[in-house]
Amino acid sequence: MIESVLSLLSPLFASSHVRWGIGGSVLLAHHRLVEHPNDLDLLFHPDDFVVAEQILKQLGEQQPTQDKGIFLTRRFEEYTIGHVELDIIVDFKIQHTAGIFSFVFDETAVTEQVSFRGQRYPFMHLEDWYVFYLLMPGRESKVSLLEDYWKSHPLDAPQRLQIALAAPLPDSIRQRIEHIYRYAQ
Repeated sequence: MIESVLSLLSPLFASSHVRWGIGGSVLLAHHRLVEHPNDLDLLFHPDDFVVAEQILKQLGEQQPTQDKGIFLTRRFEEYTIGHVELDIIVDFKIQHTAGIFSFVFDETAVTEQVSFRGQRYPFMHLEDWYVFYLLMPGRESKVSLLEDYWKSHPLDAPQRLQIALAAPLPDSIRQRIEHIYRYAQ
């Protein structure tokens, strides 16, 4: 189901020059860390979201969004296409005890364009999602999954962790990122 939604969206985003990236459980599944993704998490470059939103509204149904709580993300929309739930994120920000973590979606946010059945899929960095999961409540299992993964795999983008370390972070999270940065290379 998720693959069919991605194969529907990918050419439409490409023809409209939308900069986007796939994260969350689909990213974890791409790296064979989980077997069944929960939903589809897509991040967009802020300049391209209006076009992306037009595409999404033609294909799916926008769902009512819930209280964002600690999330200060500029746009967080939930869509359903078929039976697939999509979380659409623009300008990801999360408030924590040491300040606000802001993710900048730029040309370095996507690590690879995977070709599959004639389509290209832009996957984000595991390192970025590690930081996101550390900051989000209730994601310890995904944090542990990634930490275990890096015990036997090198970091793909250690510079992404350096970028995160330059941001305000709670000490406990900073220490975990520094540990992974030192030992997973």
